Amino acid sequence: MCIGKEQRKTLHITLAFSGDPVIWCIGQVLGWILVPVMSANQNVIMRNTIPVDIVEDDPCLCAMTYLDGEYKEENVEMMAWKTVRGSYPDTEHVKFRTLPEVTVASCTYQGSYTRITNVYIAVIAWMEANGYEPAEPMFNIYHVSPHETQDPDEFVTEICYPVKKK
Repeated sequence: MCIGKEQRKTLHITLAFSGDPVIWCIGQVLGWILVPVMSANQNVIMRNTIPVDIVEDDPCLCAMTYLDGEYKEENVEMMAWKTVRGSYPDTEHVKFRTLPEVTVASCTYQGSYTRITNVYIAVIAWMEANGYEPAEPMFNIYHVSPHETQDPDEFVTEICYPVKKK
């Protein structure tokens, strides 16, 4: 586990849906909203929702914050975000903000999303054993996602729990 903090400028889209969160998030959000190289139909959608001249940060991080504070099968509220450079005006569907510095307990995991629950459990156990508790909703950073590879064993996900000392 590692504890880290950083301030980031981000683009945010808040979503609420019913269904399988992992499949929906990865398939729809990362593959549709957050991925810079898109098909023609997706480009039309992007031009109508996100300003065209966005400059991605380097490295550009694509992530999902789970706003409910617990795992849910339905009516899940999440915030998809991506790091950017510069300042941009908000649109109807996309908000821009600077995320404050936050101390996180994190673990980077390589492999299928079907086994990621064990990583969440390990991070929470580490937090408890080291005197930390959750301070804000957790988020995942998708370093290698289905956009980059179709092989689930190659996915790289950083699980991040904002924390505070007990």
